[in-house]
Amino acid sequence: MNTRTIADMKILIIDDKASELERAAEVAKSKGIGFQLYNPTLDTWGARQTNDSWPEMLEHVDAIATDLFWKPEFVPGQEVPSGLLVVIQALYRKKLVAICTDASKIDPRRGHHGEKIGFIYEGYLQNAWDVNKDTFPFFWNEEKDWEKCIHQLHLAFNGL
Repeated sequence: MNTRTIADMKILIIDDKASELERAAEVAKSKGIGFQLYNPTLDTWGARQTNDSWPEMLEHVDAIATDLFWKPEFVPGQEVPSGLLVVIQALYRKKLVAICTDASKIDPRRGHHGEKIGFIYEGYLQNAWDVNKDTFPFFWNEEKDWEKCIHQLHLAFNGL
């Protein structure tokens, strides 16, 4: 029998925008979920040396909610789908993980990454979910809906 409560859950929330981190924090607080916030654009060599970067933080949380696109300090140029690195690391560590990004294909005027990432969902995730619906620890949110994203992680956490 699962004796864990929502208060036992801790989520690492990763986004490159302070306003989005604040929105996500409000959702986690309102649900009584523990959380840690991380802005990857502030990830520097110094932070990695003091174990203050997201790979080290993964060890101390149950789940991760991450934006998909941001510009790491070590990659010159435009934003890249850096959140995929978080997903890979999280799944390797058997952590629940959710992408929460603004990528909606419903209305092309919304979703600033929709065209860039359709292949991720259609080429991989749909097949993985069809095969492993009950055990696949990965969630996808295209509307930047932190409420829905954190709710999905919470449900999965309680189902473990």
